[in-house]
Amino acid sequence: MLSKTVLEPALRGDVTHLRFSPDGKYVIAQDGSGINVLTREPFKTLFRIAAPEATNAQFTPDSQQIIFYNSDLRVERWSIAEQVGIKGNKQAAFDMYDQVFVAERLTGEIGLYGSEKNDLQAVVTLPRNELGRAAANAKTNLLCVENERGQLTVYDLTTLQPRDQFNFANPIVLTKFSEDGQKLFVLTANQTAYVLDMKEAGNR
Repeated sequence: MLSKTVLEPALRGDVTHLRFSPDGKYVIAQDGSGINVLTREPFKTLFRIAAPEATNAQFTPDSQQIIFYNSDLRVERWSIAEQVGIKGNKQAAFDMYDQVFVAERLTGEIGLYGSEKNDLQAVVTLPRNELGRAAANAKTNLLCVENERGQLTVYDLTTLQPRDQFNFANPIVLTKFSEDGQKLFVLTANQTAYVLDMKEAGNR
């Protein structure tokens, strides 16, 4: 055992997500009702963000801010130094990766945003107003969106053009790129998991 510390105040509920900041100075301990931000040395609670049903929070690359989206699908950014929320985004976020997040714009388009400056990097217009499951990868500039029930389209964000399409017999409940963007994990409603090779996408 390296260390044993009793946290004051104690964390609430069962912790579902733990993450170190890139510089190793902070820790996120997230549960079903909020996000606890802790310092590593000394190991103690710094402050808590009330965020029911929030997605797994992430640190920005400089370790100075925390980004997540809440149950209303609103992106929130919190300053660790000031312990306050400094920016909310009116788009409905679907997924975040590294320094970018993909979000549905109020116009019904889907956009790729840089988390550092909250700037719009690319926009794709989809053939339906109500978007399904979506995921993006910054390393490969790929975006996948469930356009129709069980139909998954992969877009190239460099050209904003469709690259490939996959059809499933059941609705899609989860999509997630691997860290290098070379594989795409898809889970359908009948609990069938698929791993798609993105290197082959567009070459079938």
